[in-house]
Amino acid sequence: MISAVVLCGGAGRRFGGKDKPLLELAGRPLVAHVLERLSSQVDEVLVSANRHLDRYEALGIPVVADAAEDVGPLAGIAAALTVCHGDRLFVCPGDSPVLSRELVAALDTRLREAGEGVDAVMANDRVRDQVLFLLLRRRSAPSLNRYLAEGRRSVHGWLTTLSVERCVVADTAQFFNINTPEDLITLEARWHSGGL
Repeated sequence: MISAVVLCGGAGRRFGGKDKPLLELAGRPLVAHVLERLSSQVDEVLVSANRHLDRYEALGIPVVADAAEDVGPLAGIAAALTVCHGDRLFVCPGDSPVLSRELVAALDTRLREAGEGVDAVMANDRVRDQVLFLLLRRRSAPSLNRYLAEGRRSVHGWLTTLSVERCVVADTAQFFNINTPEDLITLEARWHSGGL
């Protein structure tokens, strides 16, 4: 069974503190696009959020909050690992609305091919690792909890403590996420021109 967590806990500093996954693209929140693309790929979806919980809950998806504040994405992953039902957890950001509908299957295939000794598979776009698009075995939870207890916060740093494989992905456009207001304007224009 595969669960998924959509990470929506960022501070949105480049947006003046706005909750990025709740910003709209084509009349719907960014996170709604992510959830739609995930729905056929996994058995269970969770949203990790720390504010506007009522708005996330209104999407009809269980919401998990971080146990600690200002820890970053790892806190959301840790929270999801404590409550998810799957033996594997797919992780992705809530501001990546053009997520491929085949990504989870590709990562899962790579994980199975790699064997039981591998803890996780992360996407790679041929240029860089996409560390927030990954599939973890649930057994990674104790390692993550120890890492956080040591006061460490880096996703990349934690992954270096695990046995991780890469899955090179052809569709690199799916990793486009919204970092600035200009990014959202660009994506909206591409959306309406049929470029996505």
